[in-house]
Amino acid sequence: MKTIHKFRLEPGKEPTTLTLREGYEVVRCEYLVPHKAVFLWVQQPLNVTTPTVERQFRVAMSGEPVPDRFQYIDTALDPFGPEAYHVFAVPAGELHLTGNGHERASDEMLGGAGWRWVARALRVLNMIAGKQRCTRFWAPSGALFTFQGSGLPVSGRFLPR
Repeated sequence: MKTIHKFRLEPGKEPTTLTLREGYEVVRCEYLVPHKAVFLWVQQPLNVTTPTVERQFRVAMSGEPVPDRFQYIDTALDPFGPEAYHVFAVPAGELHLTGNGHERASDEMLGGAGWRWVARALRVLNMIAGKQRCTRFWAPSGALFTFQGSGLPVSGRFLPR
């Protein structure tokens, strides 16, 4: 058996994390006027023995840049306003960390990359991010970052040694 669940997605730079059952499928995306929010409908197995996975989805406004590796899912339109909300899936192998950069992470969580390079990357990112908006993505292959200050966005990657 299977079912369809509705999830609210928060707009902005930070993705929304959903706990879904393996084999899930996104079937609809819509802006609901009464809630003034974007919702995602997901079909997933109803069997309780099916393992769960955490997936992240990001809502971006028209013209707002997103990383090339994000997968476009659908667009939700506000029928009474000019806004268009574009939903993207964050790749499954990535973990989006938020906070002040002092979070603890294990080698296992970071794909065995090791904590030393993560600590070094966080120190540099936090020094630069003090005066700019910074988005950080961690993947086993390295730390990806994007800064948006007064000029063009700057992106880069810290690689583990």
